[in-house]
Amino acid sequence: MRPCARIIAIAIVFLLVIGPSTVFATPGCVLYVKPTGGGGTGPYVIASPATLEIGIKASGHGTITTIWLMLILNDDTRTNLVEIRTTVTDDFLQGDFMNPENVQESRIPRTAQGQYDASYPGYKFSEQYTVSALKSHIYGSNTGTIWYFVRKTTISSISRNSPATFILTVDAPGATQMKVMVLALGYSSALDHKGTEELNECTSLGAYTFVVPQIASVFLALAPIAALGLYTYKQKKTNRNVA
Repeated sequence: MRPCARIIAIAIVFLLVIGPSTVFATPGCVLYVKPTGGGGTGPYVIASPATLEIGIKASGHGTITTIWLMLILNDDTRTNLVEIRTTVTDDFLQGDFMNPENVQESRIPRTAQGQYDASYPGYKFSEQYTVSALKSHIYGSNTGTIWYFVRKTTISSISRNSPATFILTVDAPGATQMKVMVLALGYSSALDHKGTEELNECTSLGAYTFVVPQIASVFLALAPIAALGLYTYKQKKTNRNVA
Protein backbone atom coordinates (compact mmCIF):
# COMPACT_ATOMS: atom_id res chain seq x y z
CA MET A 1 0.00 0.00 0.00
CA ARG A 2 1.35 3.44 -0.91
CA PRO A 3 2.20 5.80 2.00
CA CYS A 4 -0.56 8.27 1.04
CA ALA A 5 -3.17 5.52 0.82
CA ARG A 6 -1.94 4.08 4.13
CA ILE A 7 -2.38 7.47 5.84
CA ILE A 8 -5.90 7.84 4.43
CA ALA A 9 -6.82 4.33 5.58
CA ILE A 10 -5.51 5.01 9.10
CA ALA A 11 -7.46 8.29 9.21
CA ILE A 12 -10.69 6.53 8.19
CA VAL A 13 -10.21 3.88 10.88
CA PHE A 14 -9.52 6.64 13.43
CA LEU A 15 -12.75 8.43 12.51
CA LEU A 16 -14.75 5.23 12.76
CA VAL A 17 -13.30 4.37 16.16
CA ILE A 18 -13.81 7.72 17.89
CA GLY A 19 -17.09 8.47 16.11
CA PRO A 20 -18.20 11.29 13.83
CA SER A 21 -19.96 13.17 16.63
CA THR A 22 -16.60 13.57 18.37
CA VAL A 23 -14.74 14.87 15.34
CA PHE A 24 -17.44 17.08 13.94
CA ALA A 25 -18.85 18.24 17.27
CA THR A 26 -20.94 21.40 17.31
CA PRO A 27 -18.93 24.21 18.95
CA GLY A 28 -21.81 25.14 21.26
CA CYS A 29 -24.02 22.99 23.49
CA VAL A 30 -21.52 23.05 26.33
CA LEU A 31 -24.07 24.12 28.95
CA TYR A 32 -25.81 21.84 31.43
CA VAL A 33 -28.81 22.20 33.74
CA LYS A 34 -28.99 19.94 36.77
CA PRO A 35 -30.24 19.77 40.37
CA THR A 36 -27.69 21.21 42.79
CA GLY A 37 -27.50 17.88 44.63
CA GLY A 38 -26.78 15.85 41.49
CA GLY A 39 -23.61 15.05 39.58
CA GLY A 40 -22.48 13.89 36.17
CA THR A 41 -24.74 14.33 33.16
CA GLY A 42 -28.50 13.98 32.60
CA PRO A 43 -31.19 13.12 32.25
CA TYR A 44 -32.18 14.14 35.73
CA VAL A 45 -35.68 13.59 37.04
CA ILE A 46 -36.56 15.80 39.97
CA ALA A 47 -39.52 17.16 41.91
CA SER A 48 -40.96 20.66 41.78
CA PRO A 49 -39.97 23.08 43.23
CA ALA A 50 -36.34 22.45 42.38
CA THR A 51 -33.06 24.26 42.85
CA LEU A 52 -31.19 23.99 39.56
CA GLU A 53 -27.65 24.77 38.51
CA ILE A 54 -26.59 26.12 35.12
CA GLY A 55 -22.94 25.52 34.31
CA ILE A 56 -20.40 24.70 31.62
CA LYS A 57 -19.60 21.02 31.15
CA ALA A 58 -16.57 21.37 28.87
CA SER A 59 -13.15 22.80 29.66
CA GLY A 60 -11.58 25.43 27.45
CA HIS A 61 -14.64 27.66 27.36
CA GLY A 62 -14.55 31.14 28.79
CA THR A 63 -17.32 33.24 30.26
CA ILE A 64 -20.81 32.80 28.84
CA THR A 65 -23.18 35.75 29.19
CA THR A 66 -26.78 36.69 28.32
CA ILE A 67 -28.32 33.56 29.83
CA TRP A 68 -31.83 32.63 28.66
CA LEU A 69 -34.08 29.71 29.61
CA MET A 70 -36.06 27.67 27.09
CA LEU A 71 -38.76 25.49 28.62
CA ILE A 72 -40.31 22.61 26.66
CA LEU A 73 -43.67 21.22 27.84
CA ASN A 74 -45.66 18.17 26.91
CA ASP A 75 -49.32 18.64 26.02
CA ASP A 76 -50.64 17.56 29.42
CA THR A 77 -48.54 20.14 31.24
CA ARG A 78 -49.49 23.00 28.96
CA THR A 79 -53.21 22.15 29.14
CA ASN A 80 -53.19 22.25 32.95
CA LEU A 81 -50.60 24.98 33.43
CA VAL A 82 -51.26 28.01 35.60
CA GLU A 83 -47.69 29.30 35.70
CA ILE A 84 -44.06 28.35 36.00
CA ARG A 85 -42.14 30.56 38.42
CA THR A 86 -38.39 31.01 38.60
CA THR A 87 -36.18 33.20 40.74
CA VAL A 88 -34.32 34.53 37.68
CA THR A 89 -37.10 35.33 35.17
CA ASP A 90 -40.60 36.68 34.93
CA ASP A 91 -43.27 34.00 35.27
CA PHE A 92 -43.99 31.69 32.32
CA LEU A 93 -47.78 31.69 31.78
CA GLN A 94 -49.88 29.22 29.81
CA GLY A 95 -50.47 31.70 27.01
CA ASP A 96 -46.75 32.28 26.54
CA PHE A 97 -46.06 28.80 25.22
CA MET A 98 -46.02 28.13 21.49
CA ASN A 99 -46.65 25.00 19.46
CA PRO A 100 -43.87 25.16 16.83
CA GLU A 101 -45.96 23.22 14.35
CA ASN A 102 -48.59 25.98 14.32
CA VAL A 103 -46.10 28.20 12.47
CA GLN A 104 -44.24 25.34 10.77
CA GLU A 105 -41.07 25.66 12.82
CA SER A 106 -38.83 22.63 12.46
CA ARG A 107 -35.96 24.17 14.46
CA ILE A 108 -36.17 26.31 17.61
CA PRO A 109 -35.60 28.84 19.07
CA ARG A 110 -35.95 31.40 16.29
CA THR A 111 -32.92 33.06 14.73
CA ALA A 112 -34.36 36.56 14.23
CA GLN A 113 -34.05 39.30 16.83
CA GLY A 114 -37.06 40.49 18.84
CA GLN A 115 -39.07 37.31 18.27
CA TYR A 116 -40.03 36.59 21.89
CA ASP A 117 -39.57 40.06 23.34
CA ALA A 118 -37.77 43.23 22.30
CA SER A 119 -34.54 42.18 24.02
CA TYR A 120 -34.25 38.80 22.27
CA PRO A 121 -30.93 38.93 20.35
CA GLY A 122 -31.63 36.08 17.93
CA TYR A 123 -30.10 32.61 17.92
CA LYS A 124 -27.35 31.04 15.82
CA PHE A 125 -28.88 28.82 13.12
CA SER A 126 -26.40 25.96 13.51
CA GLU A 127 -27.13 25.76 17.25
CA GLN A 128 -30.92 25.39 16.95
CA TYR A 129 -32.70 22.31 18.29
CA THR A 130 -34.81 20.26 15.89
CA VAL A 131 -38.43 19.92 16.98
CA SER A 132 -38.32 16.19 16.21
CA ALA A 133 -35.38 15.68 18.60
CA LEU A 134 -37.17 17.53 21.39
CA LYS A 135 -40.32 15.49 20.81
CA SER A 136 -38.29 12.30 21.07
CA HIS A 137 -36.91 13.39 24.43
CA ILE A 138 -40.33 14.44 25.75
CA TYR A 139 -42.40 11.52 24.44
CA GLY A 140 -39.86 8.85 23.59
CA SER A 141 -40.73 9.10 19.90
CA ASN A 142 -41.31 11.74 17.24
CA THR A 143 -45.02 12.05 18.05
CA GLY A 144 -47.18 14.24 20.23
CA THR A 145 -47.29 18.00 20.68
CA ILE A 146 -44.67 20.11 22.40
CA TRP A 147 -44.96 23.68 23.62
CA TYR A 148 -42.04 26.03 24.22
CA PHE A 149 -41.04 29.53 25.20
CA VAL A 150 -37.80 31.38 25.95
CA ARG A 151 -37.21 34.08 28.53
CA LYS A 152 -34.16 36.09 29.55
CA THR A 153 -32.75 35.50 33.01
CA THR A 154 -31.15 37.90 35.46
CA ILE A 155 -27.99 35.74 35.45
CA SER A 156 -25.29 38.03 34.10
CA SER A 157 -22.67 35.38 33.35
CA ILE A 158 -21.32 31.93 34.17
CA SER A 159 -17.92 30.33 33.80
CA ARG A 160 -16.44 26.87 34.18
CA ASN A 161 -15.74 27.46 37.89
CA SER A 162 -18.71 29.74 38.60
CA PRO A 163 -22.10 28.17 37.76
CA ALA A 164 -25.38 29.87 38.64
CA THR A 165 -28.34 28.52 40.59
CA PHE A 166 -32.05 29.30 40.58
CA ILE A 167 -35.33 27.84 41.83
CA LEU A 168 -38.04 26.68 39.44
CA THR A 169 -41.62 25.86 40.49
CA VAL A 170 -44.30 24.37 38.24
CA ASP A 171 -47.95 25.07 39.04
CA ALA A 172 -50.00 22.70 36.88
CA PRO A 173 -52.84 21.26 38.97
CA GLY A 174 -54.58 18.38 37.25
CA ALA A 175 -51.56 17.35 35.18
CA THR A 176 -51.08 13.60 35.47
CA GLN A 177 -48.07 13.24 33.16
CA MET A 178 -46.30 16.53 33.72
CA LYS A 179 -42.99 17.07 31.94
CA VAL A 180 -40.99 20.27 31.68
CA MET A 181 -37.62 20.19 29.95
CA VAL A 182 -35.31 22.97 31.15
CA LEU A 183 -32.66 24.15 28.67
CA ALA A 184 -30.21 27.03 29.08
CA LEU A 185 -29.07 29.26 26.22
CA GLY A 186 -26.25 31.80 26.27
CA TYR A 187 -23.75 33.93 24.41
CA SER A 188 -20.02 33.38 23.91
CA SER A 189 -18.07 36.25 22.38
CA ALA A 190 -15.34 33.75 21.42
CA LEU A 191 -17.76 32.03 19.02
CA ASP A 192 -19.17 35.26 17.57
CA HIS A 193 -16.77 35.70 14.67
CA LYS A 194 -19.15 38.00 12.75
CA GLY A 195 -20.11 40.22 15.68
CA THR A 196 -23.83 39.38 15.52
CA GLU A 197 -24.24 39.16 19.33
CA GLU A 198 -26.87 36.46 18.79
CA LEU A 199 -27.14 33.56 21.26
CA ASN A 200 -24.73 30.79 20.29
CA GLU A 201 -24.42 28.44 23.27
CA CYS A 202 -26.96 25.78 24.22
CA THR A 203 -27.60 22.87 26.56
CA SER A 204 -26.67 19.42 25.34
CA LEU A 205 -29.72 17.14 25.13
CA GLY A 206 -27.66 14.67 27.13
CA ALA A 207 -27.56 17.16 30.01
CA TYR A 208 -31.07 18.56 30.25
CA THR A 209 -33.36 18.45 33.27
CA PHE A 210 -36.89 17.08 33.44
CA VAL A 211 -39.09 18.56 36.15
CA VAL A 212 -41.94 16.36 37.39
CA PRO A 213 -44.36 17.02 40.26
CA GLN A 214 -44.15 14.08 42.63
CA ILE A 215 -41.68 11.42 43.74
CA ALA A 216 -43.96 8.72 42.31
CA SER A 217 -43.42 10.23 38.89
CA VAL A 218 -39.68 10.05 39.44
CA PHE A 219 -39.80 6.28 39.80
CA LEU A 220 -42.08 5.98 36.78
CA ALA A 221 -39.69 8.04 34.69
CA LEU A 222 -36.63 6.16 35.91
CA ALA A 223 -38.17 2.75 35.23
CA PRO A 224 -37.34 2.73 31.47
CA ILE A 225 -33.76 3.81 32.26
CA ALA A 226 -33.39 1.03 34.82
CA ALA A 227 -34.87 -1.48 32.40
CA LEU A 228 -32.42 -0.37 29.70
CA GLY A 229 -29.52 -0.78 32.12
CA LEU A 230 -30.69 -4.28 33.10
CA TYR A 231 -31.09 -5.27 29.45
CA THR A 232 -27.59 -3.95 28.61
CA TYR A 233 -26.09 -5.89 31.53
CA LYS A 234 -27.83 -9.11 30.50
CA GLN A 235 -26.81 -8.61 26.88
CA LYS A 236 -23.15 -8.13 27.81
CA LYS A 237 -23.29 -11.21 30.02
CA THR A 238 -24.86 -13.22 27.19
CA ASN A 239 -22.21 -12.02 24.77
CA ARG A 240 -19.44 -13.06 27.15
CA ASN A 241 -20.99 -16.48 27.55
CA VAL A 242 -21.23 -16.90 23.79
CA ALA A 243 -17.59 -15.90 23.35
